[in-house]
Amino acid sequence: MDLREQILRHRKDRRLIVGGLVALFVVVAFIYFLTQRGEGLPQPLIANRLLLFLLWYVNIILILTILFVVVRHVFRILVDRRNKILGSRFQTKLVLTAIGLSFIPVLILFPFATRLLLDSFDQWFSLPIEDVVRQGKETAESLSKQIEQTNLRDARRVLGEVQRFDLEDLEQRPKLQRRSQELFEENQFDYLAVYDGTEQIHANANPRTFSRDPKVRGLNRFLEETIARGSSVQVENTLDIEGQLILAAAAGARPVAERDEMLASGEALVGPVQPKYTVVVVGTVLPPDVTEKSANLIRAYQRYLQQVVLREEVRTSYLLILLMVSLLVVLAFTSIGLRLTRRVMAPIQALAQGTRRISSGDLDHRIDVAVDDELGVLVDAFNSMTEELQRNKELVDRGNRELVEANERLATVLENVAAGVLSIDAKGHIRTCNSAALGILHQREADVLGKYVKRYLERMLPGAHGSATD
Repeated sequence: MDLREQILRHRKDRRLIVGGLVALFVVVAFIYFLTQRGEGLPQPLIANRLLLFLLWYVNIILILTILFVVVRHVFRILVDRRNKILGSRFQTKLVLTAIGLSFIPVLILFPFATRLLLDSFDQWFSLPIEDVVRQGKETAESLSKQIEQTNLRDARRVLGEVQRFDLEDLEQRPKLQRRSQELFEENQFDYLAVYDGTEQIHANANPRTFSRDPKVRGLNRFLEETIARGSSVQVENTLDIEGQLILAAAAGARPVAERDEMLASGEALVGPVQPKYTVVVVGTVLPPDVTEKSANLIRAYQRYLQQVVLREEVRTSYLLILLMVSLLVVLAFTSIGLRLTRRVMAPIQALAQGTRRISSGDLDHRIDVAVDDELGVLVDAFNSMTEELQRNKELVDRGNRELVEANERLATVLENVAAGVLSIDAKGHIRTCNSAALGILHQREADVLGKYVKRYLERMLPGAHGSATD
């Protein structure tokens, strides 16, 4: 089977047609998505534009489908009326009624629904939602900022305590550790660490918060930034803890022993001597519920700003969704109405055509329409009536044949009888006359048949008046 035959075979396969249209639609949508993504647009904007693209083309396809269905049926009934097909006028009324009942309610309700949707949309944007969301976001940011400032202040205070110790003197390390532990417990820090540049000297972590030493992501970069700027703040979300760790660090330069020794001995300094820094890191863990609520407030504000930017596009999306639903309702009810029209008209047209053929004498005609409702009862009754008429006609034809045969036998007998014989009906008219009687009367058969016997015999046989009367 070649390609042309396959196309002709499957050209009315609705599943194949719908599947092809869906596949083509998906391919076009994917190409549009890749085009928008290639422009470097934000993901929410791409998603919204893709939604608008899909809604526009779905509505266009629905409009074309509805026009095709309506125009097809209107054209069909116009052709039937032009060819004077039996039942075309009644079919016209049914089709127009089905189309009207589908379109009129939607056309009436759509403007009101559109106006209600737009008013609700404008009212939603006119509410003081922006102020509420913005204030919530600012509250969450203020909480984080306050904790950052508190940690930074504590880090600078601990740095002042730590700078009393010489980090390069190993004998002072135990004293430094004891003092760090005291400061950690006094201030109830969640995390406290002392660094010689980027090398950790001592660290304390709250065992109720940390099950092990916290691993801070990008620690070296954070310490280098602190040394360069004097202080720094970092919010860490990737630790194996529940909540959010807010880190604040303070750095302070300390005297370089090599430089002091060279200056004391009178030696000349060759090149710049890099200073060394002491860095103190203080951390506070926000509880999971506070962290989640703060993050939700910030995300809500960001989403609201995105909605404000995409306001017109979102508004258009809602209108297109309303239009799509309305078109789906029109298409569904139009299809159902036209399908019911075909189901009603098929048996009616078959009955009308059958009546015409029966009236023309074709008693062999039967209506073969699959109907399972009251029209089916009418079709069965029509076929039963036709069968009864055919049986009665066969009986009448058989009776007529038997009567003709009997008349022929009687005529044969009368032709062989020498006496003249006339037969009359109940009204006294002559129906048959044998040759002997015609010879007696000296008449032709055409002159005798159908005459009133009493008057005919009085005229032909005046002497037979009495017998004719009897």
